[in-house]
Amino acid sequence: PLGSRPLDTLPRRWSAMDALKGFACLAVVIIHYHPKGAGGDLMNAVCKFAVPLFFCVSGFFLPDASGELPYDRVIRKISHVFGIILWAAVFYAFYTVAWQCWVYGSFNVGDFVRQR
Repeated sequence: PLGSRPLDTLPRRWSAMDALKGFACLAVVIIHYHPKGAGGDLMNAVCKFAVPLFFCVSGFFLPDASGELPYDRVIRKISHVFGIILWAAVFYAFYTVAWQCWVYGSFNVGDFVRQR
């Protein structure tokens, strides 16, 4: 926990890198929003930088101070991302079923697949 470590031993944050990741996150939201029209198509095309930038900035912090890439840190990062993906998949599965029940009054897997 944060409160159990002296402040001088906390990892230093790079606010510029945090800002780049935040900017990339907003661009990903724009890509998924699918704005309409020619301006939307242009915005969608311009925002394609977002995912590679996010991964590059995140990967910048993987090596330790000596430049080595510790195996345990890589495994921890992969596990973290996998956990987020798993919880998002579970959340969206429940969300989809709830939405279908609300809009159509019931949920039928066959109807759902045919709609796609």
